[in-house]
Amino acid sequence: QSQLLRSAANPAHPLNHFMTGNSETLRDGPAREGVDVRAALLRFHQQYYSANLMRLVLVGRETPEELLRMAHRHFARVADRGASVPQDEALGGGV
Repeated sequence: QSQLLRSAANPAHPLNHFMTGNSETLRDGPAREGVDVRAALLRFHQQYYSANLMRLVLVGRETPEELLRMAHRHFARVADRGASVPQDEALGGGV
């Protein structure tokens, strides 16, 4: 919800800019621990960016058929990797 608000804000306003993390959490801290943030993000994307874990909601004036065509046109290439939601230890003791 907050990301939606940020993306809708005036591009000249600071609220419109990326606000998750900072140089300590995204660069300095991981570097001290020997963590390659980019590689970790790519691994996360490969493992969890999967159609079977996503939901899409479309709202518009278009007919349901047109909305379906639009969804297919823009999202059909998202691969279904058969991913599962991480549980317990994979979340650091979460869920």
